[in-house]
Amino acid sequence: MWIEKRGRQHRVYWRNPAGLGLPARSYQRLDSRGDAEQFIGMAAHFGLDTARRVVATPDKAERRELLAAAQAEQAPAPAGVAAAGPLVTPGAEHIGDGSTSSSGCLVCRSLAAGLPDPVRQLIGLETAR
Repeated sequence: MWIEKRGRQHRVYWRNPAGLGLPARSYQRLDSRGDAEQFIGMAAHFGLDTARRVVATPDKAERRELLAAAQAEQAPAPAGVAAAGPLVTPGAEHIGDGSTSSSGCLVCRSLAAGLPDPVRQLIGLETAR
């Protein structure tokens, strides 16, 4: 994948496999170089199809759902990590009624913790520290 600037837009190009009836290369239009870099990071992490679907979705909540589904489809965590379960701080709780923001919710933070920073920025989450 590579980025080219065309006028005010940036395009991320990639080569298509031969024999599928597709052009030799395709591209995704994006507004800024930062968006193009985020797209490449997301495509590297989740695959090109998922990255294109996320970019085409205007609603941030729908983007989060698409990325959560893509992350769930990836290889499971090592057995020791999966058996340990989620990390929960004593006394903390997840309030699913909207009174807790996603950045303040332990469950939402633990789900988003595995996402790369470009993807976190794209869906409106803070970058990992």
